Amino acid sequence: MDMDKDSLRTLLQRIDDELTEKVVLDIRGGAAVLAHGLGGRTTGDLDVLPSSRFSEAALRKACEQVGIAFNPEDKDFLDSDYLEVDPEDSTDISFLIRRFGLTAEDLKESFDRLPQRFRRDPVVSDNLGFVLEDFFGGKRP
Repeated sequence: MDMDKDSLRTLLQRIDDELTEKVVLDIRGGAAVLAHGLGGRTTGDLDVLPSSRFSEAALRKACEQVGIAFNPEDKDFLDSDYLEVDPEDSTDISFLIRRFGLTAEDLKESFDRLPQRFRRDPVVSDNLGFVLEDFFGGKRP
């Protein structure tokens, strides 16, 4: 269940090989951190933003073909990797805030540097607001 950068890339390639149509996944959380090579974080889940572009049926089938669950209801009890389309993942957020000593201002500045399509995405901007409220006691931007 532990994943590192190489196993993540291999898994994503295997999923891609099984897809029958174009899919664009916006990976976030621990998987995104691993993809960029940050050590010290293992994860069994691939968090995907709902703003990704995919056919649920095609992605679900590809995940099934490579042996990982897609949006499992009982994820806390799984002994295997899974892909989850979910706008919330506070465990990874908490890890990143602590690991890099991030402040609310750091997050706001990072948000402002995102490509326009992400800054306009209501899920992404709502998530920033939730993080500012939940982790920093601040108001939404």
